[in-house]
Formats: sequence, structure tokens, C-alpha cells
Amino acid sequence: MTSLILAVNDGESTRPARDLIENPAAAAYLVVLAVLVGFLSFLAISDRQAKQRAKERAQRMEEDMQSVMATTQSLREQGKVEEANVLEGELKSMRRETKKFVASEAAKDAKPSGPAVLDRNSGNRYGRRAQEAEQLLADSRLADETTRPKKQLTGAARARAIARAKRKADKAK
Repeated sequence: MTSLILAVNDGESTRPARDLIENPAAAAYLVVLAVLVGFLSFLAISDRQAKQRAKERAQRMEEDMQSVMATTQSLREQGKVEEANVLEGELKSMRRETKKFVASEAAKDAKPSGPAVLDRNSGNRYGRRAQEAEQLLADSRLADETTRPKKQLTGAARARAIARAKRKADKAK
């Protein structure tokens, strides 16, 4: 029976390219895909350009540090020690900025290698609660009865505890 259906098919119903153009829903889908691919390629290109600008900025900062070091040496040779000290201070601040920049770029490029660990400051309150409960459970298992801190009582609870201790002392007599 299936061979008979295939033999009857004359090719009119199997025109995929023409069907995409003639069907308005399929054409709209193609337009949306084209816009999405265009946007993603724009993001990729802008990311690549940003990384290139960051590398160029780091190279310029390195060149500036080299020129400041050369200027500092020439000032010391001329006997202008105070100006050389000021330039050395600027050089140190430039180095700190460079280190911060390199560290931030490395942090951006670093990918998490293991499973995600819940951060205490993350927005997931259920995860924080579960983590705190696990921590308390682990602490209570590890804590010895004698090393646990005594519960601090305030107000009426303290008065009840004192009265209870007095009754217990009176019974012991």
C-alpha cells in the first residue's frame, strides 16, 4: 500500500524551498531566524572588538610604565629626587591598576570548572536556608556537649530559669 502512495506522489507536495517562501508562517519564521543570527553575530563581533581594545589598552599602559621608569631614572640622574619619588608613586598606582585589570579580565574569562556552589549572598533563599541547615547540622554533630555555648536568656525566660534553679536547689536540701 505504501509503495502505491509513493508512486502516486508526483512531486507537487514535496517542494521544501518553495513551501518556505509561499507559506507566510514559514517566511516569518525565516525572518525571525535571520534577525536572531544577525544579532548574535553582532554580539560576537562586539565582544571580540572589546577584547581587542582591552589588549591594546594593556599594551599602552605597559608602554606608559616603561616611559615613566625611564623618566624617573633621568630625574634621579639630574638630582631631582622629589620629582622622581612622585613619579614612582604614580608608577606604583599604574601597576596596581594593571594588576586589577588583568585580574578582572582573568575572572571574566575563567569558566567554572566544577558544580555550582551556592553563594551566601545569592538571591536563592531556599538554597541559603538549605546550606545554613546543613552547616548547623554539621556543627551540632561536631560540637561536644561541654564546648557548646550556653543559650543566652533574656527577660521572662531568664526569670523562669532562675526560679526553676531555686526550686531545684530547695528540693535538693
